[in-house]
Amino acid sequence: MKIKIQGLGRPRLENEVNPDDKIPDLKKKIEDVLGADDFPVGTQILVNRGQYLMCERSTLRELNVVEDGKIGVFSAPKMRISMPKQVWACAAGSSSPAPVTPVISSVV
Repeated sequence: MKIKIQGLGRPRLENEVNPDDKIPDLKKKIEDVLGADDFPVGTQILVNRGQYLMCERSTLRELNVVEDGKIGVFSAPKMRISMPKQVWACAAGSSSPAPVTPVISSVV
């Protein structure tokens, strides 16, 4: 399926992904498309329809990424992240992320 990838300060690009890809697979594709200098895999923060894509065991299908969906990509060194600790891990015994409301604020 095709999705649109929007990096901070970058034009939106289309990329082909498999619904059964996991977050590390998507991050590698994003690094290849947007460049390892600005968006290395280890610093990427992905957002889909207002939800952080943090659970690395989940597939894109499980995280509700759909055909023609838009994925926002931020690089951690350029952003300060303030969110509850449980958002960084999947809910116990589930492949879905824990339901939380994270907050992003820019570093000035």
